[in-house]
Amino acid sequence: MTRMKVTNAFLANYVEVRDSLAYVAGAFPEWWDVPRVPSIGMLFVVVTIELQVHELNTTFNFVLRVDRPDGTATVLSGINTMRGPSLRDVPGAPFFQIVPIGTNVEFREAGRHELVLLREAQELARVPFAVRIVPPGTPNFPGALPEERTATHDFQRDYPRPTQ
Repeated sequence: MTRMKVTNAFLANYVEVRDSLAYVAGAFPEWWDVPRVPSIGMLFVVVTIELQVHELNTTFNFVLRVDRPDGTATVLSGINTMRGPSLRDVPGAPFFQIVPIGTNVEFREAGRHELVLLREAQELARVPFAVRIVPPGTPNFPGALPEERTATHDFQRDYPRPTQ
C-alpha cells in the first residue's frame, strides 16, 4: 500500500475546490444543529493529503463512516481521488490533494458523533462533533434547513471562476 499522509480533516457547512484551493464556508463547527431527530443533514468533510512525488498519478480509495453515540456506525460514502503533476508545480513545494467530501448523515440522536476516514480498514482521520436539537423557527443556526435560513452565501457569485 502506498503511504500517504492526511495533514488535516475538518467539518464544514460547504466547500468547493478550484485551482488547488479550498473555498470553505462554516469551517470547524463544534456542533451541528438539527430541528429534530431523526433528521438528515448535509455535511462536508475537507481532507488534505500530502503526497510524495512517487505518489502522483496514484488513485487513493477511502471510506467515510459516521460513529454515533449509541455505538452504531454507518458507512456514508466511498471516495476515490488522484493528483497528477501540474505545470504550475514549484520545485521543493509539497504536493497536496484537497478532497472535499459532501455527504448526507442521518442523525438519530443528540450527542457526540465522529466522522471517520478509512483506507483499507486503516483509520486515517477522525472528526468529532456534537449534534444538538434546536427547535424549528430559531433563525440562522448552523445546519438550518433552507427554509429556516435568512442569509446564504453564493460561491459562484462571490468567487467567480477566472476566465482564460
